Amino acid sequence: MVDRRGCVKVTDFGIARRLRETTSRISRTGDEGTPAYKAPEMLEGQKIGKRADIYSFGVAAYEMVTGRVPFTGTGMELMYRVLKAEMPPVEADEVQVGVEGMDTGEVAERLTAVFRRCLAKETEKRYASCEEFVSAVYAAVGAEVAEAAGADKTLNQLCKAVEKAVAKQRRLLVSATKSMIGTPGAGTPTVKRAGTPFAAVGLARKRAERDELVKAAEGAEARGDLAEAVSLLEEALRVLRSEELEDRLEETRRRYEEYRKHRKAAETAEKAGNLEEALSQYKSALQFNPSSSFLKTRVEELGKELAEREKERRRKARVQALREKLEQARRDGDWHRVFALCDKLERLGVDVESERREAQRRTLDAQRALRKAKLAWQEGNPEAAKALMDEVKKHSPWLWRKNEDFASAVEHRAKCYSYHRLAQEAEKRGNINEALKWYRKLLRLSEDAPWRDSVKSVVVQLESLIAKRRRRLVFISIIVVAVASVASVAAWYWWHRAQQKRELIACWRRLREVVAERKWAEARRVAAEILKLHGDNSAARQIANFRWGKYLTEQKVLRGHKSDVESVSWSPDGRYLASGGGGGYLVIREGPRLVPVGYGEVRVWDAKENFKCIARLREHTRCVTSVSWSPDGRYLASASWDATVRIWDVKQGFKCIATLRLARGASTCVWSPDGRYLAVNVSPDDAKAAAVFAVQQNFKCVARLSGHSHWVRSVSWSPDGRYLTSASLDKTVRIWNAKQNFKYVATLYGHTDWVLLVSWSPDGRHMASAPGGCTLRASECKWAPVGCEVRIWDAKQDFRCVAKLRGHALWVFSVSWSPDGRYLASGSWDKTVRIWDAKQNFKCSARLRAHTDYVWSVAWSPDGRYLASGSYDKTVRIWGVSQEKVQQLLNAIDAEIKKLTK
Repeated sequence: MVDRRGCVKVTDFGIARRLRETTSRISRTGDEGTPAYKAPEMLEGQKIGKRADIYSFGVAAYEMVTGRVPFTGTGMELMYRVLKAEMPPVEADEVQVGVEGMDTGEVAERLTAVFRRCLAKETEKRYASCEEFVSAVYAAVGAEVAEAAGADKTLNQLCKAVEKAVAKQRRLLVSATKSMIGTPGAGTPTVKRAGTPFAAVGLARKRAERDELVKAAEGAEARGDLAEAVSLLEEALRVLRSEELEDRLEETRRRYEEYRKHRKAAETAEKAGNLEEALSQYKSALQFNPSSSFLKTRVEELGKELAEREKERRRKARVQALREKLEQARRDGDWHRVFALCDKLERLGVDVESERREAQRRTLDAQRALRKAKLAWQEGNPEAAKALMDEVKKHSPWLWRKNEDFASAVEHRAKCYSYHRLAQEAEKRGNINEALKWYRKLLRLSEDAPWRDSVKSVVVQLESLIAKRRRRLVFISIIVVAVASVASVAAWYWWHRAQQKRELIACWRRLREVVAERKWAEARRVAAEILKLHGDNSAARQIANFRWGKYLTEQKVLRGHKSDVESVSWSPDGRYLASGGGGGYLVIREGPRLVPVGYGEVRVWDAKENFKCIARLREHTRCVTSVSWSPDGRYLASASWDATVRIWDVKQGFKCIATLRLARGASTCVWSPDGRYLAVNVSPDDAKAAAVFAVQQNFKCVARLSGHSHWVRSVSWSPDGRYLTSASLDKTVRIWNAKQNFKYVATLYGHTDWVLLVSWSPDGRHMASAPGGCTLRASECKWAPVGCEVRIWDAKQDFRCVAKLRGHALWVFSVSWSPDGRYLASGSWDKTVRIWDAKQNFKCSARLRAHTDYVWSVAWSPDGRYLASGSYDKTVRIWGVSQEKVQQLLNAIDAEIKKLTK
C-alpha cells in the first residue's frame, strides 16, 4: 500500500506479530501468508528458513515474467498442486530477450530451468540466496550483470519499479477523485463533500482501474497475447470483482489453455517431422487465438511446405512408375518403347542417357544378328542360323517375336541336324541304345520331311538288334541270379548256424554262472531261453523244471540275539539281512537298587561277508516285532511292542532319524512298492486302526484305516501298490485303495478265527492269509469287469478260495513268497518251516525242522538264493539248496558246454 506521503508499506502477509502479544494467532484467519506464494514446507508445518522466502520471491518473479502465478486453484486443490504438481513451463511468447539475435524459445527453456530450481519441492535444491537467483535470471535472458555491484543494481531496479507503481496509483486516485467532483456552472469546480462519502471515492477509483486493466486486456487479446490478457483480467478481478468479469476471465483462460495445448502439440509434431499433424494443431490453436500473427504465419508456411512436398511426392511416384515400365520394356527387348519412356523421364528431369545409349546399341546388335541368321539359312546352315537367332532373342526379344515364324523354322531344322549328328556319333562308338534314342527323336520331328522313311527303317533295324541282345542278357542273368541265390542261402545257413551256436554257448555259460550263484529264478529264465534255441535238451529242461524248494538245507545259523527273533527281512539288493527281536535285559541303578530293564534289538547281517553282524540297533525298549527295508534300500523300519516304529538311515550308519509314536505295540510295518508310504498295523491314536505314514512329509500320518472291530494284526501291499490289505483279530480281511486316498473297497469274510497275517504274491495273482487256527488259505485275486473297480474275494466268482494248505500243527505266524511266485514258505509255532509249490496246487514240497522252538518269521532273499527264518530259539537260520545238488547241475551244464565247443 502507498500512504499520502508516497511511502510503500507491505501488509497482509500474516507472518509478523507484536512482541508483547500473548495470543498464538498471528492473523485473523490463522493463515501465515497467501497460499499461492507459500513454500511447501510452510504448508506441511515443517521448520522454515530463508529458503522459504526465496521460494516466495521466486513465485513473485515468475508472475512478473509470465503474468500468472505458477499454481492456481482454491483450498485443497491449490495446496495439492504446490506440494505435488510440477511448475508450468515459461512460454516463448511470454519473454523478452536482452541480447539481439537470441531465440525466445531458448530463453523460455532457460527461465523454466531457473524457476524450477527456485521453486523446488526440496529445500536443499533451491538457490542459497536471492542474489544467486537474480544472477541466474539475468543470465537466462542474456543480460550482463556485474558481479561486484549486483546487489546495488537489483535494489535500484526494485526502487524504480516501486516509484512507477506509486505514480500509477496516484494517477488512478486523481482520476477517481475527478469523477466524484460536480461542475454546476462555468465557475470554479466545487467538491461535493456533503453528498459523497469517502467510500464512494474509493469504489470509483477501483472501477476506473479495473476498466483500464480490462481495456488493456482487450488490446492484448487483439494482439494475440492471451497470456497477457489472462494476467490483466486476473489483476482487474483482484481490483474489483464482478460476475461478468469472472466469466470473461474463465473463458479467456480456457481459450489460452486450449491454445497452449494445441500449440505445444504442433511444435512437438513439427520437431518429429509430422507436418500434417503440426498444421492441424496450428489450425486448432488459431481457432482459440485468431489474432495471433505467429499462428497465421506458421499455418501459411506449413501449407506451402506441404503443397511442395505433395508435388514432389507425385513427381517421384510418376518417375517410379515410368522406371518400372522402362525396366519391363528392357526385359522384353522392346527398345522402341524404351525410347518413348526415356523421353517422358527426361521431361520430368531424370537423366536416362545411359538407358538410351543401351537401347540404341542393343537394337543395332539385334538387327545385325538377324541379317546374319537369314544369310546362314540361305546357305543351308541351320545350326549357325539358330545360334544367331538366339543372339537376336538375347538382344531384342521384341524383334525375335516379330520374326517368330522364321525362328521356329530355324530351330526345327537345327534340332533335326543335331539329332542326326548325335545318332551317327553313338553308332560309331557302338552305343546302339543311345543311337536308337536320337533316331526316335529325329523320327518324331520328321513328320513331313523327305528323309522320314529312311530314318524309320534305321529305327526298326536298331530295335531288332537290341531285342536279340536283351534276350541273351536275360538268360545269362537268370543263371547268375540262381547261382548267387543258392550261394547266399548256403552262406546264410552256415552263418546262422554258427551264430546260433555262439548264442547257445553264451546262454549255457550264463546259466552256469547263475546256478553257481544259486539264483534260481534267473536260472529258470535262462534255461527257458536255451530250450527255445536248442529245442529239447535234458539238462536245460531239468533246470527249467528244477524244484529247488524241495532241496533246501540249512546253510548258516546266525547267533547273537539274547531273546526270540520275531522278524527277518532282506534288503532289496539281497546283501543285508535284518533281524529283530528281544535284546535281553540291561541292569540300571535306581538309587540304592539295581533294576533289570528289557530292550528290543535289531541286528543287520552282511551276506557278502559270510553273514557278519555289522550293526546292532538297541533304541527300542521292548521286543522288536517287525523289520522292513524301503524299496531303494535307503531306510530300515522297525516296529516294537514299545508302541513305536523307528526309521533307520542306512547311509548314515543306521542312524535313527524318526520315531513314530503309536497307540499300542505294533506287530507289522511294511513299505509301499514305490517307497512313498509306510503302513503300520496300529495308528497313533487308535489301537484298532492301521495307519499310513508319508515319507516325503517327514513321516506324517496321512491315513487312518479304521473299520475293524478288533486289533489289526498284519498289513500287506499289493505288488503294484494300488491296494493295501489289513488282517484283524475280528476274523476279516479288509482291502483299501491307495490310489484313491486309501478309500475302503471291500471286506473278505470266511475265516472262523483270528486272521494273524496276510501277504500278496509277487505277480499279484494270489494273496495268502493265515487265521488263528491251523489252516493257511491262499486266495486268488481277479479283476472285476468294470475298468477301475476291483471285486475281491467274491464268494461265487472273484475272490474264491483255491487251496487250503494243511500240515502245520500249530498257528502259522509268518509267510513269504519266493521272488518268482512259485513257492510259499510258512513258519509255525510247531517249530517247522514248510515250502508249498504253487505250480503243483500248493503241495508241500519240503519241511525244514532245524529250529528248536517257535518259528516267528520267514523271508526269501530277492534273488531266491536263500530263505531266512527267525525263531523263539534266539537264532536266525539261512536255508539254501545243498552244495551236492548244485554241483550235479553244474556238471550237467559243463558237459553241454563241452559238446558245443568241440
